[in-house]
Amino acid sequence: GIIDWPPTMRYGYDMTAVSRTVINAYAYADYDIIAKIAAVLGETALQHIYRSRAENIAAAINQHLLTNAGIYCDGLLADGNQSPHAAQQANIFPLALGIVPPDKQTAVLQHIQSLKMSVGMPTVYWLIRAVGEMGAGEHLLDLYTRADWDGWAKNLTQGATCTWEGWDSDIQTAQSLSHPWGAIGLLGLQEYVLGVQPLAPQYARVQIKPLWFGEKLRHASGKLPTERGPIEVAWQRVGNHFTLSLTLPPNVKAAVYLPTPQSHIFVGEVGSGTHQFSGNTTATK
Repeated sequence: GIIDWPPTMRYGYDMTAVSRTVINAYAYADYDIIAKIAAVLGETALQHIYRSRAENIAAAINQHLLTNAGIYCDGLLADGNQSPHAAQQANIFPLALGIVPPDKQTAVLQHIQSLKMSVGMPTVYWLIRAVGEMGAGEHLLDLYTRADWDGWAKNLTQGATCTWEGWDSDIQTAQSLSHPWGAIGLLGLQEYVLGVQPLAPQYARVQIKPLWFGEKLRHASGKLPTERGPIEVAWQRVGNHFTLSLTLPPNVKAAVYLPTPQSHIFVGEVGSGTHQFSGNTTATK
């Protein structure tokens, strides 16, 4: 299932590559997570070991799998040459995981956007995260709402009443027409539309940082259940004026940002209770 499952949803990924970009990116992510766990446990020596391994893998990915065009190929072939194919999967992982050098990020994002929705359920979250972390809110909405692209909107036009395993009603392609994994898209709505992301275990500290969606979305609201109670967010934009209402449960702190077309404005950190924020969206900071 690594790369994508079912095989019909690999979108041309070069499976002849013996050192695949996606698998190397997963290895980087694993060592990165282990290093963070070691840091929390106070295992400094292990932290340095696993951090070094993660950094070495990231460096090797950029040395061997980044093409002259500034995007990532699908992997290395048996002869050591780069695959001529550059799938969306091969580019979303490095961008989502922070592997891409700053001067290559725009090229990688543009390549990802040019391929619309060209991933299956096992990797679709990494597409959402790559686009979301780059602040491309309008394209993020397209992933959810364009019925002429593969995606959830296409499923709805085919009569879906729950999430599927694929983007097509043909059971030979979709495999399953009742597939909980397809609900992974809700995580993207939570993290980038409402803007809620945990910064500490059990949501003890969170980030509230909705993206800028231009004219495609002017208001949103939702409630996120957590171990400490629900986090409620409601925001709207009227002209250049952006307002955000936030309710936090007890023992939760939040760093709050308001979006602008260029980036975000940090407006402060607050504790439990209900808070109101507003700002001019033409401002940048």
